[in-house]
Amino acid sequence: MEATHIALVGGSFRQAEDANIASLDRLAARNLAKKPKQKPAKRKRRTVTAEDLAAAGVSRKPAPIVAAPVSPCGHCGLCMRCKRERRVLAISSAAKSGNLDAAKLMWELSGLLLASQVGNNYRGQTGVEYPFARLTPAERSRVRDAGFTFVCDRSVPMLGEWRR
Repeated sequence: MEATHIALVGGSFRQAEDANIASLDRLAARNLAKKPKQKPAKRKRRTVTAEDLAAAGVSRKPAPIVAAPVSPCGHCGLCMRCKRERRVLAISSAAKSGNLDAAKLMWELSGLLLASQVGNNYRGQTGVEYPFARLTPAERSRVRDAGFTFVCDRSVPMLGEWRR
């Protein structure tokens, strides 16, 4: 290729050979610069024995077992939160069994939940607007619970009373 180039330009084969050697030298220098540097060797660590720990005054004790905190209601089934959760599960079960009215309520519940998590405003199927974009996280939680309660109230004709 260099010979053809030199012939076109009007030079000698010696000039072509010199150009080829210069190109190869540049390529070698470039490859040498790209060569990854070796990482330093890892230091050898001394293993700590039981005698070393005893000499340092270190003793091993198992961590104390801490009981998990009890939920505020303990899943009592009597508070509004437990009743609402049980009603949402009943709506979900009815929707899975093919009840189209329950499926509509389930879609509204999922839309309401997603909008509250993302922080977007949401307008329900009945036209009620939930302004999640303008609320703090604590207020979002209260509005989401109120929306879920409203949807649970709309399930009364289908599933019966739920607040008793």
